[in-house]
Amino acid sequence: MNIKRSVAGLGVAVVGLAGVGLASAPAFADTTEPAACVMRAYKPVDQGNQNMEARGGRGNCINPATVTVMLKRDITAFPDSIVESSTRSSIYNATWSVYGVGASGKQYYTQSDSSTGASLQSGRITLG
Repeated sequence: MNIKRSVAGLGVAVVGLAGVGLASAPAFADTTEPAACVMRAYKPVDQGNQNMEARGGRGNCINPATVTVMLKRDITAFPDSIVESSTRSSIYNATWSVYGVGASGKQYYTQSDSSTGASLQSGRITLG
């Protein structure tokens, strides 16, 4: 009986070691995830004399989309107004600028919208 137990125990030990060896085998496949598609909307730049530049678009994308970049005025308790906008089709990875004129003391931001349903707003600036 002791011999059978020893042989059975040896079999379990060998299988256990083989399992450990398999579990610690190096992985040769590339498991790196591709970067996610992202919208871009940068805070507008005050260029002086109430002129502004708003830059937006999308990046790291593998599918084309129609993208609109807008310079918008933030209006409390009312729909925001579009100062200037530009729409481009078949965009994978691109950013571009729109330019507009604002009013002193008012808040403005950049908004980028995609035909995929994605949208992003930048932080606000107040024209001096």
